[in-house]
Parts: sequence; structure tokens; C-alpha cells
Amino acid sequence: MDLELVTVGTELLLGFTLDTNGAEIARRLSAAGIRVVRRTAVGDRADEIREAELERARPRLRTLSDEERREVETLTAQIVNKLLHEPTVRVKEAASEGAEEYAAALRALFALDEERA
Repeated sequence: MDLELVTVGTELLLGFTLDTNGAEIARRLSAAGIRVVRRTAVGDRADEIREAELERARPRLRTLSDEERREVETLTAQIVNKLLHEPTVRVKEAASEGAEEYAAALRALFALDEERA
């Protein structure tokens, strides 16, 4: 069996943190007879993760028409937006009420940038 190992974390992607967990997982998978054919690091941002997962799924989606692939991409973007909508609204409300600590914590937790917050 071949496998792609995906690690999540902007600090891994940018090289601020050494990916020792991914290396250990890859060694254990190899010892179990599973071939790790690719290791990918994606950032913490939801859209980055969505795009990376879509890229990984492309071989399985090759039978879809261009229109169907666009529909899948649109659907996944809508799901991400819906998941982030409520936290984003709450951050805006908290910031407008002067609860900067709460807003800062939520921005950090959900990696929300200024445009989305």
C-alpha cells in the first residue's frame, strides 16, 4: 500500500519547527509495510488544507468532468466558509464590544487574518 503523509501546521510548512512527528509516523508506517510515497506539509489555514486535500484527491476525481470538478471545489469552499462563519462573526462582535483578549484568542485559535476577522 502506498500512502501520502500530510502534516498540518504553518510552523512546519515554513520550517520553524522540525517535523519529528511526521518522521516518526513515516518510519512506523514503513516498518508496517506501508510505503510513504510523499510527505506534504500544509498551513493551518482552512483554505490551505482544503486545497491540499483537493490536490490529493485529484487522481480519484479524474473521471469527473471539468464542470463536476469545479462543483466539488465550490462545495468544499462553501463548507469551509460555513464552518468559519460563526467564529468570524463572534470575533467581530467581541472586538466591537471591546473584548480584545477574546477576539485575539479566537483569531489565534482559528488563524483568522484581518480581512476575514
